[in-house]
Amino acid sequence: TLEPHRPLASADLVCRGEGEGAILDLAAMIDMNGSDFSSIANRWGRRPDGKPAFENAPRPLISDLDSLPFADMSSENKYTIDNDILTRNETAISNFDFLYEIASSRGCPFACTYCCNETLHRLYEGQPRVRRRSPEHVARELETAGRQHRVERVNFQDDVFSLQPSWLSDFS
Repeated sequence: TLEPHRPLASADLVCRGEGEGAILDLAAMIDMNGSDFSSIANRWGRRPDGKPAFENAPRPLISDLDSLPFADMSSENKYTIDNDILTRNETAISNFDFLYEIASSRGCPFACTYCCNETLHRLYEGQPRVRRRSPEHVARELETAGRQHRVERVNFQDDVFSLQPSWLSDFS
């Protein structure tokens, strides 16, 4: 997202911005035996016919983060690619050392020049700087993770977890 031209030296496509919608569009295009991915929002890349790269505008940010599914922490259908060899990896996700990673929000309201969020603010100008999941949705994900795995620690991957005291109070 921050430097989309760099990975294009070794990749056909990169995603700039949130990837959930872009990956669904890409999968649908592949499923329809499509090969021209140049119209997918959030995608930058080289055209299959070798023509110059395309740089598509980002789609709007996902406003309802509760609409996203929980992270798939199961060991089913997990693979790794190492030295161009695809290997089924049944422990890649399920063996996460009892640490569960979760995000209850996306974004940051601040404009620190050293932070990646300032670039995201420019990319998504005029759109909300912070979006939050509901406390209930976050709690349901943690409850689900606790039933499926041995969770001893939780790491909130939020830039500003305690930004809204009312949200934090409702969550706790």
